[in-house]
Amino acid sequence: MEKQRDYLWDNIKALLIFLVVLGHIFEMSSLRDSLSYSVDYWIYSFHMPAFIFVSGFWAKNYCKNGKVRVEKLAVLINYYIVFQLLFTVIKAVSGVNMKGASLFAPTRGLWYLLALIAYYLLVPLAEKVKPWLMLSVLVVFSLLVGRDKQATNYMALMRIFVFAPFFFAGYYTTGRAVAKLRSVKPALRYLTGFGIIIVNAVITCFTHDSVPIKLFFGKMSYKNAGLDDYIGMLLRVETFAMAGLLILALLLIMPSKKLFFSYVGTNSLQIFIYHMALVIALSDSGLLKPVIDSWQGFAIAVLAALAVTFMLSPTPLGAPFRLIAKGTKKLVKSE
Repeated sequence: MEKQRDYLWDNIKALLIFLVVLGHIFEMSSLRDSLSYSVDYWIYSFHMPAFIFVSGFWAKNYCKNGKVRVEKLAVLINYYIVFQLLFTVIKAVSGVNMKGASLFAPTRGLWYLLALIAYYLLVPLAEKVKPWLMLSVLVVFSLLVGRDKQATNYMALMRIFVFAPFFFAGYYTTGRAVAKLRSVKPALRYLTGFGIIIVNAVITCFTHDSVPIKLFFGKMSYKNAGLDDYIGMLLRVETFAMAGLLILALLLIMPSKKLFFSYVGTNSLQIFIYHMALVIALSDSGLLKPVIDSWQGFAIAVLAALAVTFMLSPTPLGAPFRLIAKGTKKLVKSE
């Protein structure tokens, strides 16, 4: 009998990928009002930590009984190589500045794939180390790496260190723990979850000046983000706590049944990759610089994000991903 799919995670990923697309539409804008900036700031404060947390939760089957699923790691590596080359071609054709282009300098969101590769390599270690020790060490590294003024985009090392605690927090989170969390009365779950979101939204509205949005990107030192090292570390702890609470809120309020948009979460990787190609071709090339300086502009941006998300989500569009995965697994098994 086929195991029933847990739609909680698909629904969470569907929301997160929509927020990723919306955030990049806001980022493309040449002029933004306070509303769009505030929403963009809020999105960046938690959407990638949450995505990486979910990725960590679903990495549990990578290593079992001391054996790793090498084919899964190989698929991620091939995804990265194929789409890094594709994005480089798109940049060249679109007239984007190619200075610094390298296979080891991930284009746009492809740093996420490099991060997953690094985390999967660490999973066997995570199996042998106490969760509290693993997470403590990773948090320390994520705080200290921000002091490195020489950190660059090379192999996405900065981001790998910064977001690692979220991946392994997800990895160590059990399905039983999530079920227990959601077993409380619905009224209390929703009150707590939405309460966290509202409080977080209010706090972020008042922290624009003290916590620069660059800190959320995880790709630059505290100095480059305009912060003193010690202030930067304190603020990173604060942002980690806020992101963690929002992840908790999503686990509390997101429906666990199949919804009309659940398949969007199932196909979130293809949406992530394809919309990045659009961003490179339209925004990075300077072809499209929307102005979002009114309620009307904000509404259009939201509708555009919904349209892009759903247009890129049909399962047939995932054929290239399945082809790469199938070919990679076949090659790995033949060796």
